[in-house]
Amino acid sequence: MRAVENAVDKFGIQRALAEQRIAAEIRNRQLETFAAVVAHDLRNPVGLIQTSAGFLLDVLLQEGSDPVRKQLRIIHRSATRANRLIQDLMDVARLDAGQFTLERERTSVPPALDEVLVVHQAAAEETGIRLESRISSELPLLDVDRDRLLQVFDNLLSNAIKFTREGGTVRIEAEQDESWVRFSVADTGAGIPEELRAHLFDRFWQARSSDRRGLGLGLAIAKGLVEAHGGSIWVESQLGKGTAFYFTMPVAEF
Repeated sequence: MRAVENAVDKFGIQRALAEQRIAAEIRNRQLETFAAVVAHDLRNPVGLIQTSAGFLLDVLLQEGSDPVRKQLRIIHRSATRANRLIQDLMDVARLDAGQFTLERERTSVPPALDEVLVVHQAAAEETGIRLESRISSELPLLDVDRDRLLQVFDNLLSNAIKFTREGGTVRIEAEQDESWVRFSVADTGAGIPEELRAHLFDRFWQARSSDRRGLGLGLAIAKGLVEAHGGSIWVESQLGKGTAFYFTMPVAEF
């Protein structure tokens, strides 16, 4: 009887967990569908605000009052951030629908990476973080969608800078491993507890529930982009020492 009772209890727990998992999946699907619709409707008006604010800033570069330029910069930055969030939502929708396509080309890593570093250098300097790149000019050409490769770096660097304290370092490295190049984006932050690492690539998940600087899609999208190229992505972390994200991209064939 005790064995039967234990079996029944175990079955009940497993059933409850399965029901919770199914309910969570349904909620996520509903949220993703809603987000995709909202993103599609907001893309054009937000893009127009961003473009118009940028145009007015150019016109008032030499003329105009400082308060006006200051407000325009705020509008432009806010619209740019909103546009990025919208693009993230649309990328997730495309990945889910199987409508995500890659435009592969032979890509040299150093000049492509320089474009990303220029964007993030200012943010790193503002928070007292050293941004280092140890990418060899002898790396082989990659067979990748160049824009999507930059997007992966952009998401990983944004994440690393956000969670690195003042005086810390964010470092990019790469090495060839046969027909792949393995990249790493490492930081000297606080590290990630082991129980949280399994959720890092989940959609709409954030380690800090109070953090509202994003939607929790950056790492999920990076994972989708890397896997679309046939590569893999993973994380290694030590509490008190930092975190490193690794991912692989294919080498171009001659």
